[in-house]
Amino acid sequence: MNYYEILGVESTATPEEIKEAYRNKAKELHPDKLIGVNETVRKLAEEQLKELNHAYEILSDADKKREYDAELSNLQRTDLIKKIGDFFDNGQLSEAVECAKRLYVLLPEDAECCDIYAEVLQALAIALAETDTAENLTQAKEYLTIALEVVKSAEIKNQITANLELLKSRTGTSGGRETMEGETQTIKITTERALQMLRGGEAGIKAWNQFRKMESYIPSLEGVDLSNRDLRNANLSGANLRNSNFTGSRLTNANLSNANLTECDFSRSILKNVSFNNADLKKSNFANTVLDPVDFSNANLTECDFTGARIVANLSGANLDNSKFTNASLRSEGCPTIELGECDFTGAKIVANLSGTNLKNSKFANATLDPVDFSNANLAECDFTEAKIVGNLTGASLKNSKFVKISLSSEGCPNVEFGQCDFTGATIVANLSGANLKNSKFANTTIRNTRLDNANLAECDFTEAILDQVIFDDAILESANLTSVVCYGSNFANANLQKAILNLSRGFILTFYTRYDDHNSYECGIKFQVYGDFDKIQTNEDGRDYRVIDKYQEYQKTDFQGANLSGASVIGANLQECNLEGANLTNTNFSNANLYRANLKNTTIANTYFRGTDLRKADLTGANFYYLAFHDNAQVSGTIGID
Repeated sequence: MNYYEILGVESTATPEEIKEAYRNKAKELHPDKLIGVNETVRKLAEEQLKELNHAYEILSDADKKREYDAELSNLQRTDLIKKIGDFFDNGQLSEAVECAKRLYVLLPEDAECCDIYAEVLQALAIALAETDTAENLTQAKEYLTIALEVVKSAEIKNQITANLELLKSRTGTSGGRETMEGETQTIKITTERALQMLRGGEAGIKAWNQFRKMESYIPSLEGVDLSNRDLRNANLSGANLRNSNFTGSRLTNANLSNANLTECDFSRSILKNVSFNNADLKKSNFANTVLDPVDFSNANLTECDFTGARIVANLSGANLDNSKFTNASLRSEGCPTIELGECDFTGAKIVANLSGTNLKNSKFANATLDPVDFSNANLAECDFTEAKIVGNLTGASLKNSKFVKISLSSEGCPNVEFGQCDFTGATIVANLSGANLKNSKFANTTIRNTRLDNANLAECDFTEAILDQVIFDDAILESANLTSVVCYGSNFANANLQKAILNLSRGFILTFYTRYDDHNSYECGIKFQVYGDFDKIQTNEDGRDYRVIDKYQEYQKTDFQGANLSGASVIGANLQECNLEGANLTNTNFSNANLYRANLKNTTIANTYFRGTDLRKADLTGANFYYLAFHDNAQVSGTIGID
């Protein structure tokens, strides 16, 4: 209780009224009036008398009363403003108006309090106008008229004026007459009045939306400044907002479908649950904008800038040609058949369905695409340098694209068009079965657990590549360069390696075991890894470490069974214990190669060079020798199938 309430008087009481109230209260609480009461009641009366004396001491002193009145007003002001806010947030507009009226009566000269009262009156008026009954429309006009009388802010006054004129036009201009049945009415407002509503916060947006419900006419809003505005729930569908500024604005739940938004600036704005369906957004700026989620279906987004934006969107049917997504985050499940030609996704993070999309000549350097669906997409001449790709590439066209130092992981890449791509330094784990990769570059590439069977790899460059568990069965590797490659358990069965270069290539990895105690226990002693050192180690005459003749792990051999190696250069290659059964070795050059224990059964050997070749214990049973001459320095000790 405040001091006035303790004395039982109004805050407007005169000194005489305060004095009289004090005397009456003091008599009621005097000890002489409490004879015979119990101790508890007596003590309570004493406390109340002390409060009464203190209250009178303050209110009977003009200076102290002035200070107390100021303090009390501030406390009441704060309390009332809080209550108004609570009522407003809960949709209790009538209660908010009553509270705001008390605030205005308490502090009629306080500009903020006046504006609060005016805004709450305006909000209630708009709510009543939405019911569209004659009684409520009349009440709404009365509230707006009162609001005009008390408002101090010029901006709020303009909003109220626009709403009042709009309301009057709905009921007719002749003193509140409603429009008669059969009458037509056109409500035309100026761009200035439209802006007053759009800039008027929640109440202004409600008024604007009410106008849009009534009329199809929209004033031109071309080039307007709506930056840093609260445009939540605004209906701007079909509006001409060309070259307008929305920087930093909140457009949650706004409707911008079919709008002309060319060259607009949405940078740093918040776009949640916004519809841009069929909108024209050509050359618009969405840099560092939050678009989560938005509907861009069938929108024109050509040449837009989404740098640093966070996008969760429906892009079905959208045109994004030449747009910029540098360092953006894009997530979408609805992107089929969109146009993204020549876009820049440098450094972007993309989780999307881009099946059937045209992305020709786009940039994905340093991008993370995990996961994406590029099935049947046109990715010709794209740049994926140092990108990370986890996705489906089935049926995609990637002709002449650049994959330098990328990480590619895909289970769906069969029949992809990759012709003349650059995978230099890349890491690949994928199903590329049947892919067309003719004349592509794989120098220094690591390819693991990958299918390249039936692929066209003619004239490809695999120099110093690591081929770990790669299937090349029935692949075309004609004239391919496999110089210094490492093949770990890879298969080339029935592959066409005609005129290929396999010089200094290595066709197996071997793990040796050494005995480390007297109980015939073994540990891994020397292990050749894919990235490891491939220098020769000392072996016994059987080619195996003399310490572990009784125990070793089986070689992970490369399989060339049935492959066509005619005209291939295999100089200095290590194909120890590899399987070449049935291979065509016509005009093949194995000079200085290691074919120790290799399976050469049923091979075709014609004009084949074995100068300095290690053929010890190799098996040539059933080989067709059209011409065979073991040149100087060839090692044939224990070779099977020759006389």
